[in-house]
Amino acid sequence: MSKLEIETTENRDLPTVLANRVAHCPDKPWILTADKSWSYREMDEQSGRLAQGMVECGIAHGDTVLIMLPDTVDYILAWCALSKFGGIEVPINVHNRGNPFAYLVNDSLAKTLLVDIAFVDRVDAVVEQLQHLERLVLYDAGNPEGTIADSVVPQSLAARFEILRFGELFAERIYDGPAPAYHDLMGIMYTSGTTGPSKGVTTSHAHA
Repeated sequence: MSKLEIETTENRDLPTVLANRVAHCPDKPWILTADKSWSYREMDEQSGRLAQGMVECGIAHGDTVLIMLPDTVDYILAWCALSKFGGIEVPINVHNRGNPFAYLVNDSLAKTLLVDIAFVDRVDAVVEQLQHLERLVLYDAGNPEGTIADSVVPQSLAARFEILRFGELFAERIYDGPAPAYHDLMGIMYTSGTTGPSKGVTTSHAHA
């Protein structure tokens, strides 16, 4: 077993930290649920394939990507995948809707929204207000391994946005391009907005 490297500030980016864990304890469980465990190696490989697929579909270093999913291991995969090439995660509370939802989508400047099909109606309700969004990546928490029928996407959304399926984003090869630096943004976390519109709080890799 290799020695776990000391994580200095300079190598506190998630791809480096995860690679360090894989080198030290590849088959040790990292994520545990009632049904399954995922090792460091499995999460690293799967997120690497997803990262490559995201890059191939047009998401680039520094791009903000909205994520509106229920609690699922695939959320962690998406978070890791974005971090590998420097994408910036912007989580959306699943209870968000209406004008606050539209405000957050616009304020983030994101062109891509990864969204569970249970929340597609939230997007449709404010579609005319959305200024920057170009792409929807659909996910089905109730059937993550299955296909998503075209019929679940309102015509108003299909006519305006590029529609992709989460399961189809996993590439054959693992992303091996440039990684972010410790000071690069990893996420933008919007506040509750109790005294006005939510504010985006930036988080770097080293901070996370």
